[in-house]
Amino acid sequence: IDERGIYSTAKLVLGSAVGELEEAAVGLPAHPKRGATGIGELEIREVIVDEKPFQCSVCEKAFKRAWELFSHEVVHNEERPFRCDLCQASFKRHSDFKSHRLVHTEERPFRCELCGKRFKRSSNLQEHRRIHSGERPFRCPRCAKSFKTP
Repeated sequence: IDERGIYSTAKLVLGSAVGELEEAAVGLPAHPKRGATGIGELEIREVIVDEKPFQCSVCEKAFKRAWELFSHEVVHNEERPFRCDLCQASFKRHSDFKSHRLVHTEERPFRCELCGKRFKRSSNLQEHRRIHSGERPFRCPRCAKSFKTP
């Protein structure tokens, strides 16, 4: 760290299973809570930068982190290993499958704290909250009229 509190080099610790990766992190401001006094004492779990060095070989979309690229790559294959036993719908991601399972239940775990209405998905609750807040975040590029939903 130089006199301005800027890292000149940073060691990224990815964990023993993956190994260690050393990269230059030029121009990054020092973390205000860690207060590291020297590179030798510095262990950074994650460095956030604007660069996106991990690029998809199929569509060239770029990501900041390797796991984001790994997660993205499923969109390019035909495998849908997660299948619903009740309706035979299939999914590429386990998280999408878990979300889908609520369709077949009466469970509504997401509750509006203002009116008590319940929802199966957090995204539906977030959309509902706009009724109470009056927020209209989606704007028409032609007429500038705004809407609660896209």
